[in-house]
This record gives sequence, structure tokens and C-alpha cells, in this order.
Amino acid sequence: MKCSFLFIGILLLFACGEQTPPEIEIDETPSTEAAEESEAQHSFDPGYNLLTSGATWYATSDTLGSIVDTGDALLSEDGATVHFTMTEKTGEEWPYVELIATTEADFIERETVQIAYQCDAPLILKLAQSDFSYEGDATYAHYEYVLPPSGEITTATVAIADFEQPDWAPEESLETPLLLENVSALYLVPQLNPEVGGESSLSVEYLRIK
Repeated sequence: MKCSFLFIGILLLFACGEQTPPEIEIDETPSTEAAEESEAQHSFDPGYNLLTSGATWYATSDTLGSIVDTGDALLSEDGATVHFTMTEKTGEEWPYVELIATTEADFIERETVQIAYQCDAPLILKLAQSDFSYEGDATYAHYEYVLPPSGEITTATVAIADFEQPDWAPEESLETPLLLENVSALYLVPQLNPEVGGESSLSVEYLRIK
């Protein structure tokens, strides 16, 4: 009898086998509502890279003969890249070349500008303030900071408190303080000599205000 019970137990063991618990699939894809909420929070968050968070980027130049070359596209997954050719000054108008990032981000209470860049000329960062544009005195004497040239991608953090108006700013503009509530764009300008013209290549991997 004992052998019979043992034999039956062995048969039952083989018949049942080892049971594997069923796999449970977990959907880790965020809901549409959550994704939209996240996008709304970060779209114009000034702590994020302005190259990927909703800023509008464009390169521009004068109508005197200066050239902006963005290749196939100004923006790519690597950032922004542009080659400038500034014509020499021959009349009363001044030639210029600029890379501009306009944003709806709030500059108020921000303390620094952070950038990763490569430029073969000194790079001027300008806080575009409406008081100095066509909406104001039209002197374009924006508060600025000059970064050194760099033959490779380098990073820099500049305190907004260190931005100053250029030496050529007229007295009427010097009376206007830096008003961050009136700033809506950052200008990136290679420091070329307009008297003789020149060329410069600029690449930007990220640009943040924090």
C-alpha cells in the first residue's frame, strides 16, 4: 500500500508540473493628460534649454550685403549653427549680423545666463530690452556681456548683474536701468569690426536663463 501511495504521488507531481505565475504587463506610458500637463509646465520654463523649450530662433543681418548661412537648417539635434559674413561699412548705415532667440519665458528674478558655445570671434550676449528698440529710444544700446572666442564647445555662466551697456551708448540710454520685465529675447552677436567687415562661425549647444 505504501508503494502504491508513493507511486500515485509521483504521478500527480508529474501531471501538475511547476506552475509559472502569469506575467502582468504594466503600462508605463504616461496618460495624455499627464503628458500635456508636463509639456505645459516646461514649454517656456526659463530653466530649460531655450533651444528645445519653445523659443523662436532665427539668424538675421543687414540689407547692405552681409550674409547669413545656416546650411540645411539653423537648428538640429546638436543645437544651432550659423556662419556670418559681415560686409564693411561704406555709408552712414552700420552693418550687423545676429543670432536671436525670442522667448515667452519670464526674465524677472532670473540671475544667470548659461551657454555652451563655439565661436571664432568674441561673442556678445545681449538682453534685448524694449526700452532700447524701435519701441523705445531706438538706440539698441542693450545691456550686454562679451564672452571670449573659443575654438571648441565651451560653457559659461554669466551673472545678469554683470551685463552692462556698451561704451558707445548715448547718455539718454544710460539713464535707463536694466528692466528684466522688458526683456523678451537674447541676441548672440559675433564681435566683428564693421569698418572692415569679417566672417565668423557660431555654434550653440544650449542656452538657459536661470
